[in-house]
Amino acid sequence: MNKPELLAPAGDLSCLQTAVNVGADAVYFGGQAFSARAYAKNFGPEEIRAGIDYAHRYGVKTYCTVNTLLFNHELSQALEAVYDLYEAGVDALIIQDLGLATLLRQELPDLPLHGSTQMVVHNAAGALQLHELGFERVVLARECTTEDIKKIHQASPIELEVFIHGALCMGYSGNCLMSSFCGGRSGNRGACAQPCRQNYQLLDDQAQVVEEGHLLSMKDLCTLKELPSLLQLGISSLKIEGRMKKEAYIASTVSAYRKQIDACMTHQPLTSQEVSREINKMAQIYNRGGFTQGYLGGAEKEDLLSTRLANHKGIPLGQVKKVEKNRLLVSLAQPLALGDGYVLLDGEGAVLDGGYINKIFIRQEAVRKAKKGDLVELPSQVKKIPGGPYHIFKSYDNQLVKGLAREEKQIPAGKDRLDIYLYATVGAPLTAQVMASDQELPVTLEDEYIVQAANRQATDLEVVRKQLDRLGGTRFILGEVGLEAGEDVFIPASVLNRVRRLTVEAFSEEETDREKRSREAFLEGAYTRLDRIPPQVKTWPLPDLAVTVASPDQAQLALAWGAHHIIIKVSAQAAPFPWKEADIVSLLAAGCQVSAEEGPIVMPDQQKISTNRLHQLAQWGVSTCYISNISQLAAKQWYENLRGSYPLNVTNDVTLSFWTQAGLSGLTLSPELSREQIDDLSAIGNVPLEIIVAGRYPLLQSAYGSLTEAGQTDLDHPAVLHQAKGSQFPCSENSYGDLLVLNGRLLSLYEHMDDLLALSLDSWRIEGAYLSQAELSTLVEVFADALTRYAQGEPAFKATDADRLAGLMKDTPPADEQFTQGVF
Repeated sequence: MNKPELLAPAGDLSCLQTAVNVGADAVYFGGQAFSARAYAKNFGPEEIRAGIDYAHRYGVKTYCTVNTLLFNHELSQALEAVYDLYEAGVDALIIQDLGLATLLRQELPDLPLHGSTQMVVHNAAGALQLHELGFERVVLARECTTEDIKKIHQASPIELEVFIHGALCMGYSGNCLMSSFCGGRSGNRGACAQPCRQNYQLLDDQAQVVEEGHLLSMKDLCTLKELPSLLQLGISSLKIEGRMKKEAYIASTVSAYRKQIDACMTHQPLTSQEVSREINKMAQIYNRGGFTQGYLGGAEKEDLLSTRLANHKGIPLGQVKKVEKNRLLVSLAQPLALGDGYVLLDGEGAVLDGGYINKIFIRQEAVRKAKKGDLVELPSQVKKIPGGPYHIFKSYDNQLVKGLAREEKQIPAGKDRLDIYLYATVGAPLTAQVMASDQELPVTLEDEYIVQAANRQATDLEVVRKQLDRLGGTRFILGEVGLEAGEDVFIPASVLNRVRRLTVEAFSEEETDREKRSREAFLEGAYTRLDRIPPQVKTWPLPDLAVTVASPDQAQLALAWGAHHIIIKVSAQAAPFPWKEADIVSLLAAGCQVSAEEGPIVMPDQQKISTNRLHQLAQWGVSTCYISNISQLAAKQWYENLRGSYPLNVTNDVTLSFWTQAGLSGLTLSPELSREQIDDLSAIGNVPLEIIVAGRYPLLQSAYGSLTEAGQTDLDHPAVLHQAKGSQFPCSENSYGDLLVLNGRLLSLYEHMDDLLALSLDSWRIEGAYLSQAELSTLVEVFADALTRYAQGEPAFKATDADRLAGLMKDTPPADEQFTQGVF
């Protein structure tokens, strides 16, 4: 078995140094912009250079995240930022935007690219596509199981990176719109407000409370116990999540996984007692209601969520025997000492008391520490004492943190040292004698350069050392340097660089210093490619009205009220596939355009079902298919036309151009674009573009599955997640068993009718698959009538129709916010 890389997070320079010091093989971090952790401290330009230099000094690789969606006005800044990283010597970029990735492959081909988990690569087809695009590695979706990973590894040569520890999102990363639509903070832009961590009530179809708590909050992932089996899967990089975390978290997690990996390499994994001890340390520093093995470890459904605790409280301290106004009586399940921290919760998880412990009493005698099993009395500041039960947690372990702090500052073992002595005789080839600390004999190297006498400034020892000292990214550090010359000589910097490369190759057979492309050449090449994207002559066509549906009944209803184009969502609902050949024939006979669309997630064990449905629709006469993930490009073998749906996250010209060159004949733009940004894109490339103007669609899709035992399939009476602020989110389930959390407030851009018509769009889309009959018929009729009036030269907007739409939501709180316009 190959030894995988241990990849650690770094939210700032101190965390990066900690990760290096405690044993990470590689670190990943973000710059001040374009990073999917916008609220981490992140790295400024000087910190980036310092961090890369520090990591490379100890043979640790550095990867930088450039993994947010980009808008047109940000492309120039992104290209400059990428070159800064390239120039600083970063080992790879972690990318989400396929347009930017293609541009970098063309203009900086020696800069490795890793596909971000935001790309939602979750099957072999997606991994193969990224490999063909020149990606060196892909970060797999956290929902992949060990069996999924095994299949992907067997099918594709691309390196696989897998999350092994840290926070889990309830929804598939890269396809979650919940934060964007609830609070205006886009997860795809690195600004997730974490609505999944909030408190919800689950209401049944009778509006009765079924359950209450943090119903979408996942426990943190921990796979230390499962790691020996994970190492058999062909994973190249084991990734710890946590760029928002501090040094103690980095030290505890990296140290634990370093021990387990190294132990497994000797075929003697950590014992169960050792594993438990390390997990307990990690849990003390940070956990969220305990740990889960996640989908990766095959955790049971009930072990995935932490519905009572949505953030760190520590580990259980013991059993609360008594709560009084000024004291707590606790039977300890953990050792306790002065300086430790605790938090006391009521039965519902509300905080009653907490803080650092400055006094401990055993049988009324003050002590500095207590052991497991002791009955201790602690001072308390509880103001109001409710009835039990109570839960007490040890939130801070002073001795553990001090121990980790010592580990953080331990400098890693030094690299192998190279002593290099140059012999420069005018008229003779330059020679070097090199001694490595791990070798017994020196090596003599001869360069092709014929030494010249210095005409002006001679090459001195300081210049030689400066050029030879650029050994970052290798296993070497520079030791002694000597220059022996009978007279003043001149040795060009390029020759010294070549000597350095030859030296490293001689000892390690690895090349360390790539010939970098200049900033000017890179930017000129990139902007030239951008300029080649053809402009579009705006014709302001009358848009078609497209409606997505899940069933033949919905299709007939939409057609009856004026839809021009029916898009069949093949996996939208949990019910058996309802379509027959006669349904398709009927729609086509009515003159309606018909397309198929698959959702963004088709896991390997679902692939056969998806393939059969798409193939069947094509055989019945459906000629166009919308794809929602890069893995679905293979559908071109059945369909005359492929189009891109909104989960492809098209937000800029270069990404739009990428997809058209990949063979797509039209695209539905990201719902995270404003009116001005849509206008900017709709002027590009003569590509038919579509936006969502109304409806209801998944803000979050989760492999967790149904929140209720009975499932969530009734669109007229769905189960609903109710937020404390009053927002409601209907829940559904697709045919693969995934949970779908939908927007409660209907999307409607009807009030922006003039703006819609001013855009050069070919199609307006109503997301109808998750609408009730009344919602679907009303929305289709109102938008269809508006287009008819516009075609006849009449005002498209009609106040009475706006009132009809308002009537759809009159009973849904909050009443003053009946519709959402997204970010339009």
